[in-house]
Amino acid sequence: DEIVMAEMTKREKKRYLKQLKDKPAYTEAEKPAPVETSSELEGIEWLQDPVSEEEKNEIARFIGKEMDYFSSIGMKPYLDITIYNFEDPDAAKSFILEKFDRKPDGRTFGSIYFPKWKTGVVIGYDSRKPELNVDAINYLVNSNLYRNLSANVTFSQWLSRGLSIFFENCGIDKDGALVHNLSARQRERLREYLNGKTPDIATFTDMSNAGFMKFQTESKGIAYVMAHVTISAIIENGHNNVITALLNRTRKQKPSEIIEKTYPGGIAALEKDISDLIK
Repeated sequence: DEIVMAEMTKREKKRYLKQLKDKPAYTEAEKPAPVETSSELEGIEWLQDPVSEEEKNEIARFIGKEMDYFSSIGMKPYLDITIYNFEDPDAAKSFILEKFDRKPDGRTFGSIYFPKWKTGVVIGYDSRKPELNVDAINYLVNSNLYRNLSANVTFSQWLSRGLSIFFENCGIDKDGALVHNLSARQRERLREYLNGKTPDIATFTDMSNAGFMKFQTESKGIAYVMAHVTISAIIENGHNNVITALLNRTRKQKPSEIIEKTYPGGIAALEKDISDLIK
């Protein structure tokens, strides 16, 4: 989920910086000290513009649920990410260009994770929009968490988004147990898209990351719904070993092959469970 940006020549870079009104990048010497956070956010270094304590608490609550789940299925979740939070989009873009030698796109809000550096950048943080800020930062933290869980470099966008949305829709009951809610609207949207057909999970899970994002755009958001429902069917039916296997797949393995081997009854059984889940 690193954004692929066009490489630029030195002349192009100089021209692009001028377009950003020659705002200086945030230099290493100017870095402020890391902000102390809760123990659930251990492993996150916060730099640049401040993030509110309320937002940090919400992020800690969300990430804490995920880390508890992964610990419960025998994995060892941890975070080691630096997050640069920029209120000024142009300053963020200048920083990305200087630090990562990447040309940012035209967005004025969002977040980009750079796996090689284990660094995330928030573009256009706005204290008046806490929900959007939390979503943008959760994306960065999840990107770091899921890669740390995996023993290999292979990483699927559908799996990342599916897990993330699954936990976004989880609450904690009075006994401290995780309770997931798949909304009626999500079920309805996928039913309408499938129009009585069986979901083609092999094709969906084997999509490239670029293919997944193209599908998300062309289907007007169905890719994220499909990812959420797929993960829901796996976890709610108690097949956590499938999640572990998917997170640890190698480049030579297709996700569909792993599901066929590890999900009881294989791909066909998962497709039936998904169809039952959205009735």
